[in-house]
Amino acid sequence: MDLSEHATMMGKLLVSFHCLEYALRAFLYERRDPPHQPLAPGIQLDTMAFGDVVTENAITRWDSLSYLIKRYNRAVGDGQLAVDHSLVELRDALAHGRMAASERNFALVKFTRPFAGRVEVGFREELSKEWMENQIKRVFVECEKVVRAANPRK
Repeated sequence: MDLSEHATMMGKLLVSFHCLEYALRAFLYERRDPPHQPLAPGIQLDTMAFGDVVTENAITRWDSLSYLIKRYNRAVGDGQLAVDHSLVELRDALAHGRMAASERNFALVKFTRPFAGRVEVGFREELSKEWMENQIKRVFVECEKVVRAANPRK
């Protein structure tokens, strides 16, 4: 995989995580997950401006992906619509890991927190085209679960 293809695949993977996070937030917002103060009528996420002050709710809170998945899974139960919490490990590796590249491949490496002056490799994956495609599909499958849970009649 060349650099251009790698960048495209990485972009698709990151966008799939944005889709999942927003779907979780929208689901929790519609269920008035506390603390919940609805946005004022006419206020939309895509029209907010720098410096606007809005109410706190599932859309605006600083909740982590891990927390969002836990809140969502609690709301839908442990059935077929529960989101795979192990995605958090991948998202964290993408956000906090190191990208290593050679002429042969790309690798994603994430280290654990230091202990006694040492760290451990806590995540490592070869970022092959096949692996990237599988992860993109994996995240979108979880996103689709949230959409189905939000619209059970569809």
